[in-house]
Amino acid sequence: MYAGAVLWDGSSGRTEQSLCLLRVPLSVPGQSVRVCSEHGGTEALGGPHRPCGQRYPALAGVKGAGMSEAEFLEDYELARRMHGALWAAGDYTRVAEQLTGVSAAVVEAAGIEPGMRVLDLGAGSGNTALLAAGQGAEVTAVDLTDDLFATCRQRAAAAEVTVTWAAVNPEDLPFGADQFDRVVSAVGGPLAMASNQRRMAAEMVRVCLPGSMWAVANWTAEGLVGQAAQLIARYLPPPPPRAPSPWMWAAEDSVTALLDPFGYAVRPARRMASFSYSSPDSYISYLEEVHGPTIMALQVAAGQGRRPELRAGLLDLYTGVNTATDGTLAFEQEYLLVTATAPAVG
Repeated sequence: MYAGAVLWDGSSGRTEQSLCLLRVPLSVPGQSVRVCSEHGGTEALGGPHRPCGQRYPALAGVKGAGMSEAEFLEDYELARRMHGALWAAGDYTRVAEQLTGVSAAVVEAAGIEPGMRVLDLGAGSGNTALLAAGQGAEVTAVDLTDDLFATCRQRAAAAEVTVTWAAVNPEDLPFGADQFDRVVSAVGGPLAMASNQRRMAAEMVRVCLPGSMWAVANWTAEGLVGQAAQLIARYLPPPPPRAPSPWMWAAEDSVTALLDPFGYAVRPARRMASFSYSSPDSYISYLEEVHGPTIMALQVAAGQGRRPELRAGLLDLYTGVNTATDGTLAFEQEYLLVTATAPAVG
């Protein structure tokens, strides 16, 4: 269930620029990209080489610094296309079917009531947005791309609820100030993939009303998702210097540091999500079939002649945490559920 443009090896303190910054060409609509062999960044095939810290200052944690508006948009646009290519390699709707429990926990923690205006950040295939709309909220659901919105609209129609869907840059939200009563996110890609987490946090604060509440869930680096990320990172190219961590919303200290400047009261709690499959091997086959990040990581490993090694490593990982005794697979993945309340006026 791991994903993101960057996988963070929490044990060694290294970042691995991974599933988007592969040392193979990625096919994205209207453009092909390659990895900068010197810096680990990406650039258009056939275009002039620029060090990734110049072409994509976001990768050095300074999104927008010294950039024109056109360069800022170019940086976001390539990230958006590559995010789409990442998940297009598999079938995210089938992955999301397994995540409804996390979405339910987020919606419950948010205390959503009829008539509230709710922003769902990282809508995916609509799990969290549909549950919030089912509580009578006015929901706006956003993501980096609109690839899954057709599925989202079909699901909303079947559930007889109304949701507004929009593809946005989470670091430059297209909403006015003081628009939302609640912000929710259940393992949403934008929280993990944003190049400047502080800028995104400031945007989320800007669009929320005084006294509003957030409920945000993300897989932790210490949990099973983080362990799988560390394993996959061994097969992927190194990151550009100072690449930001995608785990900032998945650790108590870093979430508090993001929101303290805005006076938010932060309440983090670690939770477990339970999963079961017919066998450990069938689960790895499932990942090979539908999980875009795993598919692309295995492709990279295959190019090194190490695909069987990576697959065996994943199988060993999940077999080692299996709590079932009847030949099936049962395991738990840890996530951090953060609720945060904005200061009231006065």
